[in-house]
Amino acid sequence: MEELYNRLLRLVLGYAQMNKKADEAFIHKVINMAKSKYNLKDYVKGIDIKYAFAEADQDMVDGKPAIAYYNHLDGTISLSTSALDDRVCELESTLEYMNLLEINLFINLYVAHILLHEMEHARQDKIVNEDGDKTLEGKLLGLTHMKITVPENFSYIDYDKLGAYFHQLYNDSYEFNPAERMADINSYRTVLATIQTYRYQLVDLYDKLSRLFFRSNIRGYEEAFNRDMCPTQAYLSATGRQYEWKDLDIYHPNQETLMRRVLSQYGLNDRMYYGLPITVDEYNAVDDMVRGN
Repeated sequence: MEELYNRLLRLVLGYAQMNKKADEAFIHKVINMAKSKYNLKDYVKGIDIKYAFAEADQDMVDGKPAIAYYNHLDGTISLSTSALDDRVCELESTLEYMNLLEINLFINLYVAHILLHEMEHARQDKIVNEDGDKTLEGKLLGLTHMKITVPENFSYIDYDKLGAYFHQLYNDSYEFNPAERMADINSYRTVLATIQTYRYQLVDLYDKLSRLFFRSNIRGYEEAFNRDMCPTQAYLSATGRQYEWKDLDIYHPNQETLMRRVLSQYGLNDRMYYGLPITVDEYNAVDDMVRGN
């Protein structure tokens, strides 16, 4: 991983020092770095940069149009420059306390995070294909690739309607989706490790990235708590596959026994990564770090 961190650091620093924000060349370089590091030549076969996605293809993330996505079928990473520009403008308005170098550096690291998030999806496909369900990570990722249960009265003939149904279901369950949560956590972890050397010189920047990383770890938990579930259980429930939750080794019908079983097997970081149960006190402690308390 050190090689990836060093190459990415040289890239983002070089752009920031030249007062440049991520451009098309930057996008290609980040994708190719990750493609080489994780040996994803069979999983990432193209990069499609366009002004905007077709309305039918537009996913929503945190209530905003998605900036990029990975196509599992043809191995293409697609990116919308209009959505990216909107996000950059939004970010810049929150970075007024930073100097120009820090602003450009933060934005370029944030763009790298977006690209690495999509590369994580390609790496997830590789994990599923090579490891199957030998690990909890592989098993959970495999569950996100399985067919989702469709209501009995739904017509399989109307493919446009079927596609719209799956698209809406994906957006509605995004916050809980194990693949999305893992990709977000790993991509933020990578950009944090990239800038780790300068954490004392770039205190504000490192602090803001750290808060985003902590937020990615507890994403989906608050809503899942409202359902008396954890994110992974909520995802399987929302997609009509509650039985898959019961098939996991950690499962127990009694919530207190389930919590004890999970606590004995997995530390807090792993439980957040996999979207497994955490305590309210644990959630509040991480939420305090998100808020900088």
